[in-house]
Amino acid sequence: MKNMINIKGRRDLKKDANSGAILSTDLRGLTEYKQKVEEQDKINKLEEKTNLIENEVSEIKQMLKVLINRGN
Repeated sequence: MKNMINIKGRRDLKKDANSGAILSTDLRGLTEYKQKVEEQDKINKLEEKTNLIENEVSEIKQMLKVLINRGN
């Protein structure tokens, strides 16, 4: 990390001397954030699958009702 300046009172932040950008060096926080994003992604995918299954079951029920009514 060339040209990085420590920020007083903040061990998790550095300032790039060339661009002036403030950068986070908190790798644990980054890892935790990525895990949360991944978990939320899994939850969203499961919700989508659940909704798809619910819709398909509803369609099957409708088809069965039609078939039962044809038989009467």
